[in-house]
Amino acid sequence: MLDGIECFDGLESVGEGAFSNCWRMLSVALPVTVDEIGKRAFYNCKNVLGVSVPAHVDTIAHLFPSVYQTLPSVAIAEGESELAAGFFSGCKMLQEIALSNAIQEIPDSTFEGCSELLWVLVPSELVRIGNRAFYGCGKLTSMELSSKGGSAFSGRGHANVFELSEKLTEIGDDAFNGLPKILNIVCPASVKKIGARAFKGVWDDAEIKLPEGLESLGADAFADCPSIRKVSLPVVETPIKSAFPAAYSKIETVKILGSPEVITKDFCRDVAKLAAIQIPASVTSIESYAFSGLPNLAGIELPSGLRTIGEYAFNGDSRLATIALPQSVESVGYRAFYGCSNVRSVSCSGELATMSTLFPSAYTLITSASINEGTTRLMSDLMSGCTNLSDVDLPAGITEIGARA
Repeated sequence: MLDGIECFDGLESVGEGAFSNCWRMLSVALPVTVDEIGKRAFYNCKNVLGVSVPAHVDTIAHLFPSVYQTLPSVAIAEGESELAAGFFSGCKMLQEIALSNAIQEIPDSTFEGCSELLWVLVPSELVRIGNRAFYGCGKLTSMELSSKGGSAFSGRGHANVFELSEKLTEIGDDAFNGLPKILNIVCPASVKKIGARAFKGVWDDAEIKLPEGLESLGADAFADCPSIRKVSLPVVETPIKSAFPAAYSKIETVKILGSPEVITKDFCRDVAKLAAIQIPASVTSIESYAFSGLPNLAGIELPSGLRTIGEYAFNGDSRLATIALPQSVESVGYRAFYGCSNVRSVSCSGELATMSTLFPSAYTLITSASINEGTTRLMSDLMSGCTNLSDVDLPAGITEIGARA
């Protein structure tokens, strides 16, 4: 009876049903040169305990349907540079694995459902981690880079070591969803995309710094991560509230990275504990609701090149006492400063809009107003209704004052 097979280098294919019903077989070793394995090639090989096979041909579940969930030892053929999507998926007894440094991608669902996985040695050249790549790996707390000297069978001694390749550009949807909470994760500067729910329930640090070059951040990327209090990130389409749904109302510090021209819609909306934020000098447009719902925001400095402010952009920022609109501002959207009831000092162009339009919740309480240098005309009704106004500073270049200004 056949107890095991080890095939020679150069073997290119294994035919359909080739080893079917070899139920006494304990081990299988196929070389990386194999490019085709027929259907049911290892069907009913129900006593196999260890396999070493090429990873680019098919998944372990398809190759060994009778035992894949209970295989204690699974290895990749030496010299392999490619993984099939879902290669290890469902291998519930797999505890540790070392991936060849030639592998540049961990495809979709590669380790999905490997519930006993403790440790993975990942390639230093890794570029992409696919959707659901490690989904449901509820015991995985250690991921080491091959360039850092990690070796097979070291996993049990390296809990909470979580290293990602410095060449990584994409982390797919649900990539690490279902892992235990992990400290000291560093997101490499090379990452351009983080998918939806990628780190759901995983990030356990109070601070998170995302790459300055990040271009896409999925919804719920850091869902169920309530410990986060400090965030550094570039401006992306996904609002903070959407990316950090369990933490956004507790975040105290937000640092905007890079040199964006636009602060996107809802970007910092309802980050209620935020007391201060620096808007980069490069910004020319603040879209609607970008900084609304920030009742603890004590001050804001708008960049000198700002041109447009969207509707409700600062709605409800009730602690703001001073607002200076640069001369560059060309338009202010509907109720951009609605609910900013504590405003007492303002500076702006005399031709932009009336105080009652700009500051509908505070114009009767404004005590000090300064008209920007470069203004030549004060529009009609500019300060009409500002019943508490006691100090007005006008520039020397004024040539026209409108009715009831």
